[in-house]
Amino acid sequence: MKLRAYHGIVGATLLVGCVGFVTMAFAEGDAIKDRRAHMKSVGAAAGVLGGMLEGKAPYDAAKAAEALGTMNKVGTTFVADFDKLFPKGSDQGDTSSAPAIWVKTDDFKARLTAFAADAAAGVEATKKDEAAFKAAAGKVFSNCQGCHEGFRIKKG
Repeated sequence: MKLRAYHGIVGATLLVGCVGFVTMAFAEGDAIKDRRAHMKSVGAAAGVLGGMLEGKAPYDAAKAAEALGTMNKVGTTFVADFDKLFPKGSDQGDTSSAPAIWVKTDDFKARLTAFAADAAAGVEATKKDEAAFKAAAGKVFSNCQGCHEGFRIKKG
């Protein structure tokens, strides 16, 4: 009888541990999925801005402000929700996030903060004229490049 109770306790403990591990794995998977969704919105915004900067699309202050607003929101969200979006262990799996994010966290957050601030300044620049927009957008893209060089794994 005591042995059966012991096996029941051990079994229950193992079950709880396995459920916890699986839950953690799904949470990390969701973090990767969430980061990817945010970055896809930044990529779409970059496409809008890049088209205007390269002369492939006419300058449209409203569209530029919306794209820069998206970038600002993502940068701000990444810093504010860092622990949720970049939990330990979420550098593993199908992700382009480099391990440096978890080693140089303060640098990464500082770059994201600068990215968000420059994007917000870009929104304000769109209210002036195309030249001000281009100058501001250049700073935003410079931030993108800096992060991609140090904190992103290039695939393929």
